[in-house]
Amino acid sequence: MKGVVFLHAFPYSPRMWEKEVVLLKTRLPVLAPHYLGLPLGEAAGKVLQEM
Repeated sequence: MKGVVFLHAFPYSPRMWEKEVVLLKTRLPVLAPHYLGLPLGEAAGKVLQEM
């Protein structure tokens, strides 16, 4: 399976999705720009800057 999951949790707290993201990461790359303070947010920030 190929693809990327792009999560946009605003206005909800991204922490509420943390367990689901951990499960998704085992299957697909996950970008989550609003997960500030988490490794996922850092990766997404780099991708978004290049867009």
